Amino acid sequence: MVGNSIKVRQYRSGDEKGINELFGRLFHKSRTPGEWEWKFRNNPHSRKPADWITVAERDDCIVGHYASLPVEMKYKDSVVLASQPVDTMIDLSAKGATLLKLVKMHQQNKRDADAFTFGFPNEMAYEVGKLVLGYQDLGEMVQYFKRLSLRSAIKRRFPYCPYLLTTIIHRVSQALYGMALSLSAIKSGVSRTLIIEEGDTFDSKVNRLWEAVRNRFGIAVIRRDAYLNWRYKKRGYIILLCKEGEDLSGYAVLKITGQPGTRVGYIMDLLSKEEVTAPLLIRVLRIFVERDVDFALCGLMKGDSMERDIGKVGYRRHNEFKHIPVVCVPLSTDIEKDYLMRPENWHFTYGDIDGM
Repeated sequence: MVGNSIKVRQYRSGDEKGINELFGRLFHKSRTPGEWEWKFRNNPHSRKPADWITVAERDDCIVGHYASLPVEMKYKDSVVLASQPVDTMIDLSAKGATLLKLVKMHQQNKRDADAFTFGFPNEMAYEVGKLVLGYQDLGEMVQYFKRLSLRSAIKRRFPYCPYLLTTIIHRVSQALYGMALSLSAIKSGVSRTLIIEEGDTFDSKVNRLWEAVRNRFGIAVIRRDAYLNWRYKKRGYIILLCKEGEDLSGYAVLKITGQPGTRVGYIMDLLSKEEVTAPLLIRVLRIFVERDVDFALCGLMKGDSMERDIGKVGYRRHNEFKHIPVVCVPLSTDIEKDYLMRPENWHFTYGDIDGM
C-alpha cells in the first residue's frame, strides 16, 4: 500500500529543496532557497531546524511537511518560548493518516521545548487543527479600517464612472483627508523635539523601548532588535522610527500593496510610549496618503490596549473585512490556562502572522 511506504522523520539538511517543491505544487507559488533559509534557519529563535520541522518522505521525495516557527514571548513577567505552526502540507498522493503521523512525531520532537502554540489558521487549516491538533479558540483579530480616499468606494459602487471624474474625486478627497490629519497633528500637541523618520534597521535602542512599554501587554512577541531585523529588515517594508533626543520613543512598520485604485496600507507592527502614539499614527497615515493609498488596515486582538489609540485617529471596524480567528494550545504545566485563554491579555499585529 502507498501509505505503508511513507516514512515520517525529522528534517535533515538538504530537505529544503523537496520542501520548496512541495510548497510550489500545493500553494501554486515558488519559494526560493533564500526565502526558506530566512524563515527556518535564520530565525533568531529556531536553534536547529530539525527540532522544528518534520517531513513525510516516500521514495526520497518529500510528500508531507509540518513545521513550527519558534518565538520568544512575554508571558506575564516571564520570557517563554512559544511556537506558531506554519506550512502544513500533504501531497494529494499521500493518505490522510500521514498528517496524524506528522503531528505526532512533531510534537514528540519538540516536547517540552515551548510553553504554548498559537496560530491564525485559514478556514481549511482551522477545521483540521480543531480535529487533529487540539486547537482551542482564543478569539479574533479585528481588522480596523481607515479611509484615505473615496476612489476605491466610487469604483466599487459606480464601476462605469469616467476615469477623469474618479481621479478628480480621488484627489479632492485625498486632500481633505490630508487636511484632517494636519488638524489632528496640531491637536495632538506634537513635541518639537519629536523626530519621526524612515529607517532601515533596528538597533539596541529598540530593546530599551521594549523594556519601557512591555508591561502594557500581558502576552506578546518580544520586540527586540534581533527579532525585528530578522522579520522586517530589507524585506520591502517601510520602517518608521520615532525619536526624542537620543532615545527611541516608538516605531511603526508599514506595508503597501495593490495597484492605483486599490492601494492598501497595512500597519504591520506598532510599538510606542503612550504619549507619542498619536503623532506616530498621524505620521503613518500621512505617509499612506503621500504614497497614494486608498485605505489603511490595522489588525489587533479584541480588547487590545491599543484599540483606543487607533480609534483616536479614525480607525473603525468595517463589515467587508472579516475578523481573523486566533487559536492557541497550552503545552506547559507552568502556564496558567485561564490567563492564557483570555484574548484581552494578548497583543498581536499583522506582523505576527506568517505570510503577511
